[in-house]
Amino acid sequence: MAMAARLLALLWYVHAAACASSLATALTVKVPANDGVCFYEKARMEGERGYLHFQVATGGRQDVDVEILAPDGESVWDGSVLTEEKVLFNAPMEGVYQFCFSNKMSTRTQKTVAFDIAIGDPTDDDEGKAPHDAIEKSIIRLTEGLNEVKMEQMYVATRERIHRKTAESTASRVFWSSVLEAAMLLTMGGCQIYYLRKQFETKRYV
Repeated sequence: MAMAARLLALLWYVHAAACASSLATALTVKVPANDGVCFYEKARMEGERGYLHFQVATGGRQDVDVEILAPDGESVWDGSVLTEEKVLFNAPMEGVYQFCFSNKMSTRTQKTVAFDIAIGDPTDDDEGKAPHDAIEKSIIRLTEGLNEVKMEQMYVATRERIHRKTAESTASRVFWSSVLEAAMLLTMGGCQIYYLRKQFETKRYV
């Protein structure tokens, strides 16, 4: 009975983690022009693994500047004019880390960024507790794999949305360019007909 209760509790943990992961991977933020936004995640101990995945979905040239800051204000990682990146790092110290997106290179265009952040390894022992048994480790590994699958789903969905918007924008430009070209040809044709008629028109004298 105790083992059954333990397994039920662990399965509930898997379900809860999957729901949380589903919410986390759906995060998007609008970064105003000439401004930036930051998000915060806490590392419980030195050496914990950190993860950042982001992709600029809409806005301008679809690029932002990104920086990860340690609790002491030192830069852990940074990148400029990026559309998409996956970042893995080891936390150099315990404390709250900042994940900042900057759109200061743009003076008019707002950017929409889809992202996911996390710090910590779910397979690590928690604060000196006894090691997990084989079943617990297997279930937690399954949870970790499920989280990775959901992150990849977000990545694929975001790329599909970006490519669809690009295709729609290109199709719209081609359509209006064709309409403009047709209008110019009709106008030129009409002007030529009018000019030729005027050239061959017979003048009558009274």
